Amino acid sequence: MGLGQWLASQPKFIANPVYIPGDSCSGKPLPIIATYISDGNEAGEKSKINIKGYVLGNPATDPKFNWNSRIPFAHRTALISDKLYKSVKMSCRGKYVRVKKDNQSCQKDLQAISQLTNNTNFEHILEPKCPYEAPISDYRNDDRSILQEKYKEMLLSSLQILQFGCRNYENLLLTVWANDVHVQQALHVRMGTVNAWIRCNRSIIYTNDVQSSVAYCCLANVYTKKYKSKIAIARN
Repeated sequence: MGLGQWLASQPKFIANPVYIPGDSCSGKPLPIIATYISDGNEAGEKSKINIKGYVLGNPATDPKFNWNSRIPFAHRTALISDKLYKSVKMSCRGKYVRVKKDNQSCQKDLQAISQLTNNTNFEHILEPKCPYEAPISDYRNDDRSILQEKYKEMLLSSLQILQFGCRNYENLLLTVWANDVHVQQALHVRMGTVNAWIRCNRSIIYTNDVQSSVAYCCLANVYTKKYKSKIAIARN
């Protein structure tokens, strides 16, 4: 069953005005999904979905634009000085991503900014910068015994790094919980079907990748069809 068919099979998506919401990395597929549904409605598909628009919160839409905006953001939040910001704007000409190696003045300014913001959590500058959790593969337990000494030592070591208050602390707890054999039994997971539960399966080989969704966010067809697109950017 395709995405459009699944959505159409859900009564609330058909009977009620629908806003499709998402945040973060959903900024890539969500505008495409909204466009797909819109095109289906326009083509007269049997089950019309009463879509009103989509809502994105802090979306990732295009690495070029998203990462390029970090320099102005650092200036507005007083992470870098007016003098340095003026210099980097002039040397880099407003382009801070994929800078040419021969532009030494730009490289120098970007290096200075990198050093000043090295301990800053750019996801939320008022929160501590926490290390990423240990690779999921480290938590795998081949014989599914959650109480193995090796596993306990690894868990305790990780807990010392990922302190409470870190945003990814819950990821560690979730991984431990989801891989508990008793939890899996309670959820009726068929034993042996999954070696270990992982939060983000990066081993999947995709045939297509969306580098940028800006065109889908801003194309005229979204607006001419009177759909609303709401993009909220949190000011940290």
